[in-house]
Amino acid sequence: MLIKAILVGLVLGLCKSEWIYGFPQVGRPIVVSTLTGLFLGDPVQGVIMGSVLELMFIGSFPIGAVSPDYTSAGAICTAFAILTGGGKAVATAMALPIALLGGFIFIGCKLMNAAFGQIMMKDGEPVEAYYFSTSAGITSTDEI
Repeated sequence: MLIKAILVGLVLGLCKSEWIYGFPQVGRPIVVSTLTGLFLGDPVQGVIMGSVLELMFIGSFPIGAVSPDYTSAGAICTAFAILTGGGKAVATAMALPIALLGGFIFIGCKLMNAAFGQIMMKDGEPVEAYYFSTSAGITSTDEI
């Protein structure tokens, strides 16, 4: 069971970090649930649950207070439904509460990032950070 939980966590992590490889929409429930079902040995149930969850969240886009986290809902609900044998009824019943909880956790993480971004001070002065993403630290005047 631990190996299956780790595999589901890896699928979720891969799909949640889609910003790294250009937002190819792998965070949608149809993709997440299919990959989760594939890793848990039941890709057919993964596709079925993914399509049901995709229909639930197809109109969900981040406008307003808390956007539901349909990626986490897709992975967790599909894994729970496959492992318990509950099917799409279980996945559908759990989807919205898990998605809203994921949205609240995301807002909490953004709040923590904002709070700790203000704390980066040393001796009462703001810490200056230099980023050389394309120059590898080399400037035209050889100063860093």
